[in-house]
Amino acid sequence: MSTARAAGELCAKAGTSDVVDALVVLLAHDGNAVMIVTSDPGDLTLLVAVLGARLTLHTV
Repeated sequence: MSTARAAGELCAKAGTSDVVDALVVLLAHDGNAVMIVTSDPGDLTLLVAVLGARLTLHTV
């Protein structure tokens, strides 16, 4: 599955429309990252939960 399609499907499952946020979460998850640093954790928190990823969000 393409990354773009995976981002769209993640948005659909989460009920969000920000594909950039979905891409950030997917790429962090696929890249074995443990943390995402953001100033806007809103949708990211939901997307991480829906994906079931073990990612920590650090708000700055």
